[in-house]
Formats: sequence, C-alpha cells, structure tokens
Amino acid sequence: MEKQMKAVWSILVMTTIWLTMNSSKINNQADEQHQINEAVNRMVQTLEQRESDLAAKTDEVTFEQAFAEARAELGDNNVFTWNGNTYTTNYEEKETYVFPSGDVVGIWVRNSNDDDDYCTTNDRDECGICGGDGQSVWYADRDADGLGDINTQMKSCEQPSWTMK
Repeated sequence: MEKQMKAVWSILVMTTIWLTMNSSKINNQADEQHQINEAVNRMVQTLEQRESDLAAKTDEVTFEQAFAEARAELGDNNVFTWNGNTYTTNYEEKETYVFPSGDVVGIWVRNSNDDDDYCTTNDRDECGICGGDGQSVWYADRDADGLGDINTQMKSCEQPSWTMK
C-alpha cells in the first residue's frame, strides 16, 4: 500500500509540475492570439482605408487618365469601367471591340472618307488581304525534300498545285 501511495503522490507531483509549466504556455498563447487579432484588425482597417482612398481617387481621375491607365494595363480590344460606365480600350480610329462571343461593336462617325470600311489600313493587296504583302514566290520542289529549285518559281496568292509531267 505504501508503494501505491508513493506512486499516486509521484503522479500528482508530475501532474502539478506539468500543469505549472504549461499554464504559462497557455497564458502566452492567449496573449499571442490577442496580438494576432489586433494585427488582423489593423490590416483590415488599412485595407478598408486603401479601398476608400482608391474610390475617392477614382472620382478625381479624368476619363483621359482612366483610359491611358486602362490602355497601358490591358492593351487594345479590352473594356474598362469608369464612373459606372463601360468603355473600350481601343483608340478612336480603331473604335471596335470584339466580344468573346464574336460580336463586334463599332461606332458611328460624321464622315464617309473610308475607301474600305472593312480594312483599317485601306490598302488591300492583289490577293485581297488588308495590309497584306501581295503574292508570294513559290519554288518547285520535285523531290519533296522541303527545298525548292530557284530556277523554277512562280508568284501566286496561294500555294500552287503540283502536277508531275
């Protein structure tokens, strides 16, 4: 019985020591959690302040500034929102936007000076390609090795068909 009492006392002493050592850790964790909560709250307040500052700044930005920023960031053929309205990032001379669905949005203008309204450069080559380079030079390749004969060539808009004679 005396051995059993010593064992129980040993267990109680060990438990007391463990609780004493770990109670400071538990208190430290509570302090750390409080510090974490304060840091998170500061970050949320900072983020809310930045959003508020950005909203105020957006009201001060002119359309020209908003367009320039959107154009620099997105490139052409995109849209951006300014003061609740949606605009294209295209310049006026290229005022079309192609939606992912394939629909094209254009504008109305006050002149009719466009020689070819379906070609932005107004210079179709002899192959009918807007801004194209014209006919290509094609070389005969009798042995089908991918290398043509410089002495046998022709110009054409499309690859000519080959007939053996």
